[in-house]
Amino acid sequence: LVGAGGKRMRPLLTVAAARLCGYESDDDRHVKLATCVEFIHSATLLHDDVVDGAETRRGKPSANNVWGNAAVVLVGDFLYSRSFTLMTNDGDLNIIKLISETTNTMAEGEVFQLLKRGDIGISEEDYFTLIEKKTAVLIAAACAVGGLMAGAPPDRVEALRQFGNRMGLAFQLTDDTLDY
Repeated sequence: LVGAGGKRMRPLLTVAAARLCGYESDDDRHVKLATCVEFIHSATLLHDDVVDGAETRRGKPSANNVWGNAAVVLVGDFLYSRSFTLMTNDGDLNIIKLISETTNTMAEGEVFQLLKRGDIGISEEDYFTLIEKKTAVLIAAACAVGGLMAGAPPDRVEALRQFGNRMGLAFQLTDDTLDY
């Protein structure tokens, strides 16, 4: 995954949202929470490639193709658990709740995608449900974590979450269009 590149958009959004809300600190809290978000994203990519039987990711051999499904699932699980360790060490219950709910929603999206696999008659509503749960919800959480970290008021955190959600939908629509 690291070798495949990527934009690291989610952790950048976490840090940018925190700074937008006035977060300034000499510690590395923002780095740890941004890392938490990226670990979750990376874990989902690893698991997705196993579920999809992917042979490549961004034009390079996928991790499961190189190291096998068992190793990749375990590394994905490690990234999830490491992410939750970073979160609980931070101790902000609002962030823990947000990320916990987000990962649960993402897992629901994975199951929903599995149920819809091969359904050429998928409705627009189901498609948007799918991309919101699989992609947009984590980008929304990345933005909201930044606001929570900065101690922003709830309405501002919600505005950041909505911005991230819409950005995630647009991102996935574009990605799917390019794939098609």
